[in-house]
Amino acid sequence: MQTANNNIFSSKNAASGVWRNINNWQAFSIHVTGVESKVWVEVSNDPNVLTDGATINAPAAPVLTQFTPTTDMHVNGEPVNVTYYVKNTYVTPGGETVASAETSLLVTAGNLLVVQSPALDTGKYAVAWNTYISKTAGTEVLQNLEDNAVISPISFGRSFILKSFISSGISTPGSNTSGSPNAGINVTPPDLILAGGTGMGTGYLDMSQLIYDSTTAQAIWTPSCLVYNYIRVCKSADTQVLTTNAYLFGQLG
Repeated sequence: MQTANNNIFSSKNAASGVWRNINNWQAFSIHVTGVESKVWVEVSNDPNVLTDGATINAPAAPVLTQFTPTTDMHVNGEPVNVTYYVKNTYVTPGGETVASAETSLLVTAGNLLVVQSPALDTGKYAVAWNTYISKTAGTEVLQNLEDNAVISPISFGRSFILKSFISSGISTPGSNTSGSPNAGINVTPPDLILAGGTGMGTGYLDMSQLIYDSTTAQAIWTPSCLVYNYIRVCKSADTQVLTTNAYLFGQLG
């Protein structure tokens, strides 16, 4: 068996530790130093929790081109010159970003507007993208209408061709909802100290799972028979005296 030992949390850096994927670990424990009130452990089996409620930025301004449709496409371009205004958004499991900056393009008569796929966001949380288009600046509405007349997000790497313009409909998002609404489950509420001391009667943890030493302000949590995909350690943003660190140790499968 390979073993792994990772510092997964330091209260010097953030109030909440980074989620760690432990789905291929056969056993693990968490050693926490500098334990004081309002320090706890969270777990989750939801992959969306990796975004941890954080939103992502909108994509870059759209890249627009145009082309002349062929006869086998069974669609005609605009009969006259038209200027289109376009904004894009990212779609995530949690929702959608606000719109990007606006780009415009004069599409000549007989041609179709093409909106190039935006690049993936840095964290690769987005799963698709939407495009909003209008014929006047600042009035874009959702346009990615599929052949089955259902508006659905567009896959990355796939350009959008405006075959039929929608003049009214869903406007660009008013707020950024791209962050995951899913939070981890606190398995040591309200904190490690109470779970290891006076709070033992609450049923949050078995004594065999937690060892707490009040003299050295340390705790070790060892859920030997429990299986999770993701885990992290958190600490209240309230004023604290000690610097808290957490170390993840276990056997990799």
